Amino acid sequence: HMPRARRVFEAAGLQVHAAPTVFTRPLPEHARMLHWLPDADALRGTRIALHEWLGRAWYRLQSAAP
Repeated sequence: HMPRARRVFEAAGLQVHAAPTVFTRPLPEHARMLHWLPDADALRGTRIALHEWLGRAWYRLQSAAP
């Protein structure tokens, strides 16, 4: 969400300093094979990504509107 949010805040005239707060770490060796199996957390990640892509498209459409 950071690229989208940054553009919106800068368009409102605010000075933005990006500060990501969620960091991940590599999976342990024994969990890497299980990482390829579908699970609810992966579905949540897909939903978040789709939400952001739709949000970016929405803002592009809004800025193109007269």
